[in-house]
Amino acid sequence: MRRQLRRTDYTVGWVCALPVELAAARLMLDEKHEDLERDPGDNDENLYVLGSIEGHNVAIGCLPAGQTGNNSAAVVATQMLATFKKIRFGLMVGIGGGVPSAKADVRLGDVVVSQPDNTYGGVVQYDMGKTTRDGFVRKGSLDSPPQALLNALSRIQMNEWLVESGLSKHVLKLERSKFQRSRAGPDVLYDAAYDHENPSSQTCDMCSVDRIQARKPRNDEEEVVVHYGTIASGNQVIKNAAERDKASAQLGGVLCFEMEAAGLMNTFPCLVVRGISDYADSHKNDRWQAYAAGVAAAYAKEVLSVIKPTEVAGTRIADNDTGQSSDTPLLRTVQAPRPQRQDHDTRNSKDLSCADIVTVNHVAGPKIPRDPSQKAANEEIHQPSSPETRPEKHELSDEQRNAIKASLHFKQRDARLLTLKQAQAKTCRWLLKNPKYSDWMHVDKINEHRGFFWIKGKPGSGKSIMMKFLFSQAKKSMRGSLVLSFFFNARGEDLEKTTSGLYRALLLQLLEKAPKAWEIFEDDDLGTSTLDLIEESGWQDEVLRQLFVQSLQKLGDQRVVCFVDALDECPEDDIRDMVSFFEEIGEIESAAEFRVCFSSRHYPEISIRTGLQLVLEAEAEHTNDITVYIDANLKIKETAQFEDVRAEILRKASGIFLWVHLVIPMLNKEYDSGRIKALKKRLAQIPAGLHNLFADMLTRDRLRLEYLCVCVQVILHAARPLKPNEFRIAIETYCDEKYTVDQCCDPVLMSSENLRKFVLDASKGLAEITKSKEPTVQWIHESVRDFFIKEDGMIMLRSAEDTTHESGHSILVKICLRQLDFARSVFGHPSDVEFYSRFTKPESVHQQAPLVQYALDFMFYHANWVQKSSLDQTSFLEMFQHSYEQIWSLLCPATSRSIDRSTHILYLLSEYGADELIRVHPERDDHFYLKGGHFGLPLLAALYAGHNAAARALVGLPPAPEEENTIPGQSKPRRSFALKKENYRASRHALSYLCEYGDTELLEAALKSERFNVDYDVAHECYRNASSEAIVETLASFPATSTESLFRSAVDASALAPPNFNDDPLASINLPYLKLVLSKAPSAINQSHLWGGHTCLLAYAADRGFEKIMRLCIEATEVSNRQHAVLAAVCGRINQSGRTSILRQLFEVGLDSDYDNSGLERALFEIICQPHNEDVVSLVLARTKLNLETTKQNGMTPLLWALHQGRKAYVKMFLDAGSDPAARLHDDGTTALILAVKLGDLSSFRLILSKTNCEPNARDYYRRTALSWCAMVADDCAITMISDLLKRPDVQPNSKDKSGRTALMRGVDSGNLKVVEALLQDVRVDPDFGPCHRSTPLRLSLMRYVEEGTQAFFEMAKTLLQTCRADPHCARKRPTPAEIANDLEHDQQDEWTKLLQDTAPERERLNNNGLENAREQTMLQL
Repeated sequence: MRRQLRRTDYTVGWVCALPVELAAARLMLDEKHEDLERDPGDNDENLYVLGSIEGHNVAIGCLPAGQTGNNSAAVVATQMLATFKKIRFGLMVGIGGGVPSAKADVRLGDVVVSQPDNTYGGVVQYDMGKTTRDGFVRKGSLDSPPQALLNALSRIQMNEWLVESGLSKHVLKLERSKFQRSRAGPDVLYDAAYDHENPSSQTCDMCSVDRIQARKPRNDEEEVVVHYGTIASGNQVIKNAAERDKASAQLGGVLCFEMEAAGLMNTFPCLVVRGISDYADSHKNDRWQAYAAGVAAAYAKEVLSVIKPTEVAGTRIADNDTGQSSDTPLLRTVQAPRPQRQDHDTRNSKDLSCADIVTVNHVAGPKIPRDPSQKAANEEIHQPSSPETRPEKHELSDEQRNAIKASLHFKQRDARLLTLKQAQAKTCRWLLKNPKYSDWMHVDKINEHRGFFWIKGKPGSGKSIMMKFLFSQAKKSMRGSLVLSFFFNARGEDLEKTTSGLYRALLLQLLEKAPKAWEIFEDDDLGTSTLDLIEESGWQDEVLRQLFVQSLQKLGDQRVVCFVDALDECPEDDIRDMVSFFEEIGEIESAAEFRVCFSSRHYPEISIRTGLQLVLEAEAEHTNDITVYIDANLKIKETAQFEDVRAEILRKASGIFLWVHLVIPMLNKEYDSGRIKALKKRLAQIPAGLHNLFADMLTRDRLRLEYLCVCVQVILHAARPLKPNEFRIAIETYCDEKYTVDQCCDPVLMSSENLRKFVLDASKGLAEITKSKEPTVQWIHESVRDFFIKEDGMIMLRSAEDTTHESGHSILVKICLRQLDFARSVFGHPSDVEFYSRFTKPESVHQQAPLVQYALDFMFYHANWVQKSSLDQTSFLEMFQHSYEQIWSLLCPATSRSIDRSTHILYLLSEYGADELIRVHPERDDHFYLKGGHFGLPLLAALYAGHNAAARALVGLPPAPEEENTIPGQSKPRRSFALKKENYRASRHALSYLCEYGDTELLEAALKSERFNVDYDVAHECYRNASSEAIVETLASFPATSTESLFRSAVDASALAPPNFNDDPLASINLPYLKLVLSKAPSAINQSHLWGGHTCLLAYAADRGFEKIMRLCIEATEVSNRQHAVLAAVCGRINQSGRTSILRQLFEVGLDSDYDNSGLERALFEIICQPHNEDVVSLVLARTKLNLETTKQNGMTPLLWALHQGRKAYVKMFLDAGSDPAARLHDDGTTALILAVKLGDLSSFRLILSKTNCEPNARDYYRRTALSWCAMVADDCAITMISDLLKRPDVQPNSKDKSGRTALMRGVDSGNLKVVEALLQDVRVDPDFGPCHRSTPLRLSLMRYVEEGTQAFFEMAKTLLQTCRADPHCARKRPTPAEIANDLEHDQQDEWTKLLQDTAPERERLNNNGLENAREQTMLQL
């Protein structure tokens, strides 16, 4: 069944001119979507085909039949943008007439793509201009395609050079349809001077073959050729070769002519793709149209294939890219999605001024958090919308919400829950009636247990199945509650077994199930600073906890119930912190009613202050559940021995469900042989206790013990859980020397059923395939892993005969090497014909050898563990360099590693964090001279990959204490802090990166090596990037980088007395080398350009937040330099707390009162865009006298800028500090209050409105007030703002804008009944006060209802009439409202007539009391 998406889900607009082009576009869809339901209130008459291509949701629109040209295309595109408001860019795809020339060998079936060339942006309108005495003068210009599409062209052209283009694959689809090349016929080009012989004929049968131009034949692989350059567009068909060539020459050479693109380029940011169907000459016919349309559509699909959908989410909405003036890059004005309505017979087009078009300034919203692998910025707009399309929230768009949810989500989040079997019928239900469970659920008893219920039991007793049952029942029975869950899984990936994964999963579920929870991202106390922190640092546990608590507080009295299973499968310290956190939640009175049900083993013992506890195996009903399970699954139920056998099973099981689950299949197997005695004998032989049972299962039949041993080692030590096919390849690779690469993809061997059987057989039933979207192989229970690791199960298994004694990591190293052998066999020898194509497409190797990627990712990790186990891996390193380095470099393009054949193995070991292998490599001491890879030095590769231990190994240092890790089963190499890759510059010196990284021992070792030539510039670069005072001290301690040697001139020229660092409190500052330097060169403190480009040492310390260094030099710093230090502290980007402390001390010691603060004033605009600067800005505003009306481009004051950037905390700061809320933007006169309306920023709006100097009636250059804008924006937030405005007695609700419309008229025009109702709540709003052409709100609402049939307009008319102040017979404009009502349907007419009768007496009374006089007074007042 086809999916039906929302309008806002479509991000790509595709426009066609002809039905054949539409058909070709549809052919390229990967998935067809259901058509959207038509809204009778919109004006979109386009025909759409909806679907997805390469992950992009695409809306394809076609011009009406028979209507071609620029104007028709513009109408279609405009309506498309109004309907699909999230379209990021467009594609204009279809056919065109080619222009063959000596420069471009354009032929039929080729593709032409608009690309900026010379003076044109890709498309030129050749018939736009005026005719003068000197001939035709072309005028105007057209925009280039968006940057995202131009980047895509670069990728495609690169792929064409590397023979990696996917265009031919897409074109193959045409051969199975009516678009195939063979239907087009021959490609014939006639001389330009030779006209078609028979104008009435579509064929050239009568044309002379002697006039055919001879052209060089093309090779088969060049059948589809793509040309990039200028496309000529106009409103007339070119069907004359002479005119074609003349026009092309005048335009500097174009590739083709067409008729639609010029109507789109300035309003619909798009790329134009044309398949050449004719030569724009008199021989033009339709035979090539289908194929040309097909190849154009195929190329368009190729464009989308090289653009990731996540990249599209980061581009501007298409509406945002149009209508931008050159001097106002921050605010964008675009036409509203629906044209402004006007009454019949009121004005013609010449009466419309530019002010009559409803426009809304769209302002970039705050950035949003993202997963590191897929970052993308978002600029969301806030625009008027109809009730049907109005968003429910105002701060976060759908894209922003989806980005947040995607960053919280992780694979295998529900893998454990899905893998657990359902509870046996008639089991577990007893717990629902258990007194402790009932007390936990009872509302009146929550103060007794604070919402905590803890189920404990032995390993394998069935706790997880019980939790799955309770979670499922809660979802069914607690319909008014939010039911959340998280099942820890120690056999899974990192986030499955950590509290970080728990917090992410719970917060994500809250956001998915409770829309109100999204408000946490809109509050001032969180706001954009939290979003920035998430984007900068990822989802830190503290941030997740804070957001979770804030979410619960938003939910008020709603009940939130959490089920958290298997606490014992998470690190103990993390669980203790989590339990304490949940206890704190239970104490928060303002939060939602929070309940949590835990399950765990008895150990570790974690106590809680209050709560209920249930021990599973101590409950008689639990034993009854086991009995029910035995009755349902043991086959001998009908025999006389059943009761005895069941009793013995219960005795041996001791309440352990898993023991029963494993034993019953063994007994059934014996019974199937027809021997009940054999069953009883087998039961007697089976030991009690899980671990004893595991031992018995592993060794009883002694079959395929080698497979079993390897299976156990692989599952225990794999760096990540293996997929079922990967698991089989790993086991077979090691155990079967004859196993070949062809078997890796054998469809029979790799079928899901065969894989299930293989896992069951290889593990002897102790492993299983998880039930999740991406299944993996894991132990059936955590107790199995405990058996092998904690209970010496591995030793017992190795003691058996015919099993390998190799360690798990050693086994996995050999498996990885075999995968590289497989890859080499797939590539073949360089002399093979297919070698080059495989070299350029290494992903094909990964398809044939699926475990190759694992080998690339983790081979060095496993070898590193082998070396750590004191098994020398020198031979492995030698073998890799001699035998595997080449194949590794061939496979690297399919990985994220930026290496090639010239990259030294030490660089690889550094990037993969193999510190133990680095220590034994014979060339380790020469690592400073071994360059290769993106980061040049192995040392930098380690730092940028976050492998501190590897970096320290290179210089001979032991691992830092926090980096040491001795757990052989650690699933992944631990990572420390990593430098940001986007900040890497090859021109920077390596020492400066060590200074930025901040490991003083690492920097000291590098300096001691004396492998670097350190000159004046290098030393200064090191100081400029020093991340801590300890790094500065380390630099000062070495002669090459000592400030004493750098500032020798300061030593010689110093006439100042050296500072006395021996007096308290300076004596306690532990920076001896820096003190020594400053004692010898005191004048260096105030010398400019010596300290990382700063004016003095104090400014350097202030910029970096170095408090100790500040204390050393502040007294000796000149007063003027202290002012520079203030600016440096304000503008710094690191160590916010240190910079704030330095600022306070600078203000305390005193500054020059006459100093020019303009630098600080300009800095405000930048620093409020950086995260965590609230304390800095607050301090500066409190301690300095700044001109807060300083402006930057477009008249932006700091207040307006803070509003524009969504920085609510700063809006309050600036208002409290005296910023003028009446400040305006230069281009359209927008005030702060109006800007808050446009942005939908309610909290800032209220702050501004509360100020005594706020002017609520201030108008922009279109004479619109904040109230008018609220009526135009017309969403829920704007309605709240209307209520706030109308509470003020000084607000003039009947003021008119430049077009003569009042707020009420704008409200009617918005189509939102709630807006009209909100305005009419104020008696000052005149429902009969209309625009200059004397139409009234009542008349307008009836006219709109009659024209469009939207019920909301009829409800507005009724609401207006019910005020008794709207005259239904007002004759200022004909037809009157009453006359219009005559055209209503019968039911509406009856309702209208009754309403007229009911309101007539009150209307008459009001008229008698001088309603007209009141209107006259209103007019005079205005």
